[in-house]
Amino acid sequence: YGGVISPLMDKFGWSRVKTTAVICVIAFLIGLIFTTSGGLYWLDIVDRTACFYGLLITGALACIVVGWVYGAKKLREHLNETSDIKVGAWFDWLLKIVVPAGLLFVVIYGGFMKDIAAPYEGYPVWASSMIWVILAVTLGLSFVFQAVKTKGPKEVSGK
Repeated sequence: YGGVISPLMDKFGWSRVKTTAVICVIAFLIGLIFTTSGGLYWLDIVDRTACFYGLLITGALACIVVGWVYGAKKLREHLNETSDIKVGAWFDWLLKIVVPAGLLFVVIYGGFMKDIAAPYEGYPVWASSMIWVILAVTLGLSFVFQAVKTKGPKEVSGK
């Protein structure tokens, strides 16, 4: 949970103990659903959401943001300055277009279209709909956490 606890400590200015306690209680409560008789089904649905849709969409968005906002050329120049392996201008096109398009193609045709044609793994429609509810809640929470004012340290010094 280090990837969750440290950012929350910085965001809210909480101690490590308080942050760890809050995260553990929340994770415990969420985990209770997996102990029910339908727990394996929930695990499968959450796995489909996080490990398929979540990772692929996040990867595509990361490529788009880094490629178009930060700048693929800027990243390539930095890579070439700090690495033994040099990358050419083709890297820019991969980062900006090819990789995001490929990932979104898999999401749309390997996931979305397939899940629309027939419910995921033959689950009832309401259960398959939970994939989209989980994604929407996660997206909504990310905007809420972003909007919350930071109370922790605003700058990190190299000292």
